[in-house]
Amino acid sequence: MGYKVKLKTGFFETTLYEISIFDKQIRLSTINTDQKGLIIIANQDLISVTLFNHRHPEIEIQTYDRNIRGTFVQEPDFRDLFYLLKDNFDKEIIYEGGNNKDD
Repeated sequence: MGYKVKLKTGFFETTLYEISIFDKQIRLSTINTDQKGLIIIANQDLISVTLFNHRHPEIEIQTYDRNIRGTFVQEPDFRDLFYLLKDNFDKEIIYEGGNNKDD
């Protein structure tokens, strides 16, 4: 399953990506752009993932050489996404939020 997210790619610039999580990897691939891009983050390169369920649902992925932050196009099922990340990675997975009545 993929999640569409607008990643911050410049000071006032975002690029639409799809995030897929499988085989202990996070794959980010560009959508609808002239520039084809693919970012693959393996378990050993990952430090943490933080999910923010606030007014604008966001994700932050920290690796040893970069921080990737973006806003989800549609609010995901944070519970499913959290457990998908937990099942694939032995790193710190953080959920900050409270918009869902189950939380």
